[in-house]
Amino acid sequence: VQRVFDRLSNVPGHSGTMADLKAKVTEIIATANRSDRLSAAGRDKAAQRADQIADRAAQAGIAEISALEETAHQRSQAQLDQIRHDAHRLGYATPIVLLGVLLLAIWMSLVLHRDRRRMARLATTDTLTGLPNRLGLANDVNRALRSDPDDSQRSCALLLLDLDRFKEINDGLGHEYGDELLRAVAGRLRHCVGKADTVARIGGDEFVVVLNAADAAKAEAAAVRMRATLCRPFAIDGVELALDVSIGIALASDQPDDSLNPSALLRAADLAMYAA
Repeated sequence: VQRVFDRLSNVPGHSGTMADLKAKVTEIIATANRSDRLSAAGRDKAAQRADQIADRAAQAGIAEISALEETAHQRSQAQLDQIRHDAHRLGYATPIVLLGVLLLAIWMSLVLHRDRRRMARLATTDTLTGLPNRLGLANDVNRALRSDPDDSQRSCALLLLDLDRFKEINDGLGHEYGDELLRAVAGRLRHCVGKADTVARIGGDEFVVVLNAADAAKAEAAAVRMRATLCRPFAIDGVELALDVSIGIALASDQPDDSLNPSALLRAADLAMYAA
């Protein structure tokens, strides 16, 4: 622009006008320069304000993020503490649970063992009198036969007892009197034998007594004693009842070796009773 003004100044007749024009242009340029400086200052100020606003926004965001991180950390710590507490409590509870399971297993084993013994006892016991039944008698006779490896094992005796007139009493007075009479007979027979001997009821009005280590003389003496005991009157609910009894005796020593068993002894005693 200065070069243009210099050239125009050399044009004749226009020096004053060009001087005025130069002054105006110079003023305009100065004004423009001031405006540029002001604009630059405004831009700097605006940039500073923008930076401040951005800083404040960034600080607010950072504070919010920090608060979220702190909340998440607190929640994680609380969950971790709960897990540790549960694990600690479980550490104490596990032995207690194992002990409870062990005690339950022991109790169930005892109950099953008791039930098995009860079922076995019911299978071999007469429910009315509490004496061994036919199956229990077979077990007791087998034990008596193999109680000793020498010849003394052949010395046991089996006595079969049949109550005479029992059917008349049972039919005439009723089953209640008959059942009480059978219980009374069982009680008297128990007092006639020793602890090693067996008294059993094999059905109806039939009883069996197994005498261990008994020969013919001892068996006959026991039969006489039992008959005398059972022939004494029974008092049942104020009613006096009289019985008679038939007894058959079988000795293990009289049986052949190949047929020495409870059934053979019982058959022999039954034949002896009817023969008597």
